[in-house]
Amino acid sequence: NALEVTAPRSSSPHLMKVAAGVRQMQERSELAEKLLKDGEQIIELDPDDILPSTIHDRFEDAYDASAISEIVESMRERGQIVPGLVRPSANKPGSFQIVYGRRRLAAAKKLGVKFKAAVRELTDEQAVIFQGEENSARQDLSYVEKCSFALAQQEAGYKRETICASLATGKSHVSEMIKVASSIDREILHAIGAAPAIGRGRWEDFSRRYVIE
Repeated sequence: NALEVTAPRSSSPHLMKVAAGVRQMQERSELAEKLLKDGEQIIELDPDDILPSTIHDRFEDAYDASAISEIVESMRERGQIVPGLVRPSANKPGSFQIVYGRRRLAAAKKLGVKFKAAVRELTDEQAVIFQGEENSARQDLSYVEKCSFALAQQEAGYKRETICASLATGKSHVSEMIKVASSIDREILHAIGAAPAIGRGRWEDFSRRYVIE
């Protein structure tokens, strides 16, 4: 098991940065081990050669300069520790499509540096499952972003089994998520934003009270 590194509350900013760096190296070690088992290599790509995902899992303001400022500073000081995942683009030869690591990609673009990623041949279904699994593992998506992610997949024609796998949950929960996202006007959802402090119960209550004109 990897050594758990925790910076004490009284640590100086320098020590906190060191601890954060060690944690990132642990993440890199774990991910590198997994990728090596899968026979993959990490390569560096021009961010301009990487196309966006067809299914968005976050609201667009998640990639604003203020939202990725910490990632930008981390990559400026230590480089990109954890690689992303891309797949070859079927529509544009020589380009790739991001599967996960969109905020790291946004930071790489802002810094004007190459983006480190593993390249894997994936079907549309496999790509969206990997995309969702990575977010679930990091617990990054808010509840309403998960609802929007589920709805976007349904609208794109993905089977319910694929949506369940991408969110690591069952069909009944996915149905509830889709109901929440489809019950509220999309402009209202994005105006409210990710709202990470607001959970399932309050969103379900709001969706029952909200009526789309």
